[in-house]
Amino acid sequence: AEYKTLRRCQGTRPSDDATLNWAKHAIGSRSYEWHGPQQGGRRRPAAVMVPFADMFNDDPAHNAEWSWQEGTDAFQVVLARDIAVGEEILVSYGKKANEHLLTHYGFVHRGNQQDMVYVDLLDFEAAALDPKG
Repeated sequence: AEYKTLRRCQGTRPSDDATLNWAKHAIGSRSYEWHGPQQGGRRRPAAVMVPFADMFNDDPAHNAEWSWQEGTDAFQVVLARDIAVGEEILVSYGKKANEHLLTHYGFVHRGNQQDMVYVDLLDFEAAALDPKG
């Protein structure tokens, strides 16, 4: 569905799948999720580009929160505290493991509490070969 939308937006200019893939990821790594007007009893999520908001960096110890203002659906960023001149405004991209951060945004957090490791507790091949297993 996303490729169909991107192809429709490109107009008559021909494009290959690599270009469409780049566009999808460029939008995905810079957009904010917005839940639009109700349609059929529910609000549908949409990726929305917000000018300059793509320059906010993510940090688990963020000093600002972003949200959509009730009623007007205006995008807003509210500081959690006063910040010094030249201090970076940091937001949270949400609770995400480093694998997600790296593949979607190109960075990781040292000591990320959202990280997980999958451990295979049973070696199925060895169990299948073991006559007792």
